[in-house]
Amino acid sequence: MQAETFGSDSIRWITTGDTIDYWPVFSPDGKSVLFTRGPDDAATLMLISLVTGEMRPFLKETPPGVTTQTRPDWSHAKDHRVAFAANNGIWLVDDDGTKPVLLPNTGGMIYPSWYPDGKAMAVMSGGPKPATLKIGIDGQTLGPLSPPGLYTGMPSVNQAKPDLLLYPGQPAEGVYDQNNNQLWLTENSGMTASKVEVAQARAPWWSPDGKRAAFESTRSGDGMAVYVARPDASIVFRLTDPTIEGQHPKWSHDGKRIVFVGFPSGTGPGKIGLLFPDKVPGYSCVFD
Repeated sequence: MQAETFGSDSIRWITTGDTIDYWPVFSPDGKSVLFTRGPDDAATLMLISLVTGEMRPFLKETPPGVTTQTRPDWSHAKDHRVAFAANNGIWLVDDDGTKPVLLPNTGGMIYPSWYPDGKAMAVMSGGPKPATLKIGIDGQTLGPLSPPGLYTGMPSVNQAKPDLLLYPGQPAEGVYDQNNNQLWLTENSGMTASKVEVAQARAPWWSPDGKRAAFESTRSGDGMAVYVARPDASIVFRLTDPTIEGQHPKWSHDGKRIVFVGFPSGTGPGKIGLLFPDKVPGYSCVFD
């Protein structure tokens, strides 16, 4: 597999071409990346080996009625099941791409984020007034994870402290606009949430040790970039140049790499990149 570098040795692009690639996540062993290829309304889950570069559709067979496969998350639990959002709800599938199961009563839900026991997920309930819910692997809603005073987006469950949840959100006033989101932290039932900081931010994802979070933000004013922060926002550090519009970062399970979406030439369809935080100048000085 040929590696393409943009600007420094901290980024390696793993997909190329004219396809739309988005929403990546590492496999538990860190040897593969699962991502969505194609437009949102007709996307397919693809799996690429980071060892050989081989790429293939992840699902062995597309389930009847599924026209799009997006926003996957790969469980940390022993069975390593994958959850993804489709046009008709949240699906579970074994880690070899077999035995897909549609969870009942999950229509309109997106962005599944696994709890570490593999028995439940946090999800975004879409629509004009989005909220965050906890659901079981039987599709049963186990309760709200966001207060009624917030519109909330893509959630991230802290794998080290599963009572902690991060999501982008904004006051539930007027029309929801994801470009106005900020990061919010909630505990336990989710009936209260505290703003992490005031700057714009979306798509947070906890590191495996639960001590920091990666996210995307336009706070620099000249494009989207990937940042990492401590939960109290005492340190916020930029990892990518805004010219490549870095988005949707997710950590590897060993915490050493981040997979994300970017635009290597600044334009064109999104591509999947590997980000090595320790190779970004200054990172190790503040996050060691």
